[in-house]
Amino acid sequence: MSPLPYPKIAPTNQVHQALQFAYDFFNRSLFGGELPFCLISLQRKAKTQGYFSFRRFISEDGRYTDEIALNPEFFGVLPVLDTLSTLVHEMCHLWQQHFGKPGRRGYHNKEWADKMESIGLMPSDTHKPGGKRTGEHMGDYILENGLFMQAARHLLDTEFSIHWYDVYPPYSASFGQAVTHTFLLNIEKDLKRPPALAVERGMRPMYATPTTQPYEYADNETEAVRFFRLPEKENGEENAAVKQEWVSSLDPAAPHRLVGEWTPRALPPENRSNRVKYQCPCCLNAVWGKPKLNIICGDCQQHFQPA
Repeated sequence: MSPLPYPKIAPTNQVHQALQFAYDFFNRSLFGGELPFCLISLQRKAKTQGYFSFRRFISEDGRYTDEIALNPEFFGVLPVLDTLSTLVHEMCHLWQQHFGKPGRRGYHNKEWADKMESIGLMPSDTHKPGGKRTGEHMGDYILENGLFMQAARHLLDTEFSIHWYDVYPPYSASFGQAVTHTFLLNIEKDLKRPPALAVERGMRPMYATPTTQPYEYADNETEAVRFFRLPEKENGEENAAVKQEWVSSLDPAAPHRLVGEWTPRALPPENRSNRVKYQCPCCLNAVWGKPKLNIICGDCQQHFQPA
């Protein structure tokens, strides 16, 4: 069987649009839409599924933005839920950097741990129940009835997909399914299944000897694998609205409308204080103060704006 033709849609666009869509969706559903934009990158840092870096990039006009990096080696061999939980884990670091008090470099403190738990991810240095909630090297596990699981299930009821998976993963998808904490959750089996399971025989794990031969699919394998299907019926009618929502993901308002169709059981607490956050539009330095303050940044000579 000859190799399948190269794609007609740019894979870069497919992957980054999917990740940006997920970021916008979780920002609105778990963080009240208060997180600023950031640059989502793909990085192959050994034994790391993702990381957050504050003000890692600067624009030509002097504006900073943060970075959330995800490791594509794990996209296919872990369930999509794991990838999404890694994204939200790093979004919690971004939230704390802008709205809280981060610990010393590399330390996950109590404030971060409390925020994680409040949105449905339990910090754990073992990735399992009973682990430490704070420390230098931290993982997490998904709370079955938490806000993250509710939101992720809603997102994965659409045709959301990351689309592309590494041919040289760190281990097999079968092994990934067995070791991930998602396997212990009492949820639908499809949500526990790594996307690459259906094409695993065509993939070449790092522990196997690479071949120079063209990549070929087995006879019973297909080009695109979807494990997160749309519900066929909803109240006796086809659920066309959700399908159209994902198809229209290039529309910046799409994540907003998707969130608007769904109401979580609980929302993050509102800021009931009388303090307002102000931010310099140039250097992004931020201060808190009473409403209607007139503040000028001493470095940039720009007026602080309500954030």
